[in-house]
Amino acid sequence: MKLVLGSAAWRIPYGAFSKGLLTEKQIDGLASRAAALGFDFIDTAPTYGDTEEVIGRVKPKQNLATKVTVDTSDYSSIIKSIDRSRKNLGVELLDLVFIHNWDVLTESEKGNSADVLQACTLNQSIKSWGFSTYEVIELTKIEKYGWSNSRVQINSNILDQRILEIETFLRSADFKRLDCEIWVRSVFLQGVLLDESSKNPFINHQDIVKFFSFCKGFDVSPIEMNLAYIRQLDFVDRIVLGIENELQLNEISNAFQVEIPQSNFRLIGSKDIELIDPRKWNLSK
Repeated sequence: MKLVLGSAAWRIPYGAFSKGLLTEKQIDGLASRAAALGFDFIDTAPTYGDTEEVIGRVKPKQNLATKVTVDTSDYSSIIKSIDRSRKNLGVELLDLVFIHNWDVLTESEKGNSADVLQACTLNQSIKSWGFSTYEVIELTKIEKYGWSNSRVQINSNILDQRILEIETFLRSADFKRLDCEIWVRSVFLQGVLLDESSKNPFINHQDIVKFFSFCKGFDVSPIEMNLAYIRQLDFVDRIVLGIENELQLNEISNAFQVEIPQSNFRLIGSKDIELIDPRKWNLSK
């Protein structure tokens, strides 16, 4: 299980907590420190403000993963987006491209988009491709599509345990033969699972209260508990961690090594989709 440096909050407000944006110097230092700690990918996107351009100037040591948003009226937009990202990031060959808006595409649109990206791997503008989804059912369809060596980004955290619904399939020989990498993101639910203050918009939600109480019962920090849950998902290949400064980076790196007493994480999984799916949030209330 490898670690990926997430850049969503570097240059735009992101998640449940609005924070200051990072300078180019801060991003350079953060990427360098992360590389030394074994983070071998940076995950970014054209929709993250000017993050791609900043990364292109910093020239980090990590491999780079970015995203495309498919315009189904013009599939050549995929190639144009890839070319812009290559220019922004200062690379001839992109390591990895995810389809960002996968969940709104029809089955035929997904197939058409995949065909374009497969062609891009052949003409060597990208090394590999995948898709970003919120729906676990999408992982079960990969075999039907006949794709291999693909990558999938999906949400999972100690409250959002939907990925466990297909755990048997993900451990099966049939799935392993596809050589598909699973990337998990939103491990801290965009910060909601770390902040016990009144700034947390969900601090009084019964599932959040239960989670923080669960941590106290084991005398471990929320960050340690969150990472302990993810570590036991041995079918997960990479974890995307949104990190905004070197202090956070060091704290996460240390917490990732902490062993906690055996616990039944399923006891605190949430069924409230309005909480565990950030697309459902209305933080303006």
